[in-house]
Amino acid sequence: MGFRGRAGFGQGPMVRGGRRSAVERLSPQTREALAAAHGAVTEGRWADAAEAFDKLGGVAQQRQLPRIAAFLYARAATAHGRAGAQPAMLASAEKGLQNAVAARDNGFSARVFGSFLAALKETDFADGEPAIREAMRNALGVAPREPGPRRAPSRDQLRNLPASCEVCGSPLNGDELQVSDEGRADCPTCGSAVL
Repeated sequence: MGFRGRAGFGQGPMVRGGRRSAVERLSPQTREALAAAHGAVTEGRWADAAEAFDKLGGVAQQRQLPRIAAFLYARAATAHGRAGAQPAMLASAEKGLQNAVAARDNGFSARVFGSFLAALKETDFADGEPAIREAMRNALGVAPREPGPRRAPSRDQLRNLPASCEVCGSPLNGDELQVSDEGRADCPTCGSAVL
């Protein structure tokens, strides 16, 4: 009797085509759209960036990738704030919070929404920042932490850093990563954990 006749054989990740990645990769079209959204931010086209990040957040949410959806919706909220669209900013932030709660990573949530609140202080909506901060703390169960001085990855972390993000394919550079106090770092393009 061969392996096919035994229970548990012929099933699972090693069947036909070798080991499958445990990481959900983004499609080439989604990667292009993500690069275009970040390009709009770089060029200061806030309304275009907000629309793109909202759409990408919806795609991530539909594919049940709450961590990435939370990151993208927080980026959308930041872009809406810079564009001066308060209702859209609050709607994107709410969607981001819902996904952050689903992702169940308090450290990640504190970093992502801390960055959003830091950017909010530079907009016309800076007066509402304390109320938004409190609402986020209540929703997440953790206070958002604004980014502090950049903490570079250690040598050991750099050795373990992949050349590119496994999810979005963006090249990773240790000089650009912000390492948290817990020793974690997120992809600056899609928000997935890289360390």
